[in-house]
Amino acid sequence: MKNIFIINAGQAFTHSGGEFQNTLTKWTTETLKELGFDLRVTSIAKGYDPNQEIENFKWQTL
Repeated sequence: MKNIFIINAGQAFTHSGGEFQNTLTKWTTETLKELGFDLRVTSIAKGYDPNQEIENFKWQTL
């Protein structure tokens, strides 16, 4: 099994709701799950814990 860590860096601005990045992340996540990959996803806009992100990065290299 292959681990994949996805960082969704989409941000909402006055001219953009960040939906393009959210759509790409959703499609990518669904597709990779169907192919049997283990995933972790972080959405920067929702906040994050730097220590958890370090663990996510280490996890994906296993």
